[in-house]
Amino acid sequence: MSILVCYGYMNYVVQYVMDLKICNTNSSLAQQFEGKYIQLSMQKFSSNVVKKCLNVFKEADLAKIILELLATPHLEQVLLRSKRAGALAPYANYVIYSALQNSKGSLHSALTNAIQPHVELL
Repeated sequence: MSILVCYGYMNYVVQYVMDLKICNTNSSLAQQFEGKYIQLSMQKFSSNVVKKCLNVFKEADLAKIILELLATPHLEQVLLRSKRAGALAPYANYVIYSALQNSKGSLHSALTNAIQPHVELL
């Protein structure tokens, strides 16, 4: 499934399914994407799916995504953005912004504190 979200039109299909908010389906997607959120965040099409995950997944799955983003050295990788053909691809910044918008409490504070030293990169 994570390969499908990397393609232009397929990521829209996955986002549509996620918008249906079928608990078992979204939980299954969360499991399939687990451990891949960093990589998916740095690509043009799949970053849209990660943002959708941050908007529609239940709190427990949302926390897993944010904790993966916070994992060292991954957050720095995301903030430094992926390089494609010599140009910076800013897609991950949108994912971080969405994570900030959807996080609460101590998770939000941890994300804010982790981003603070890298603000100039955003």
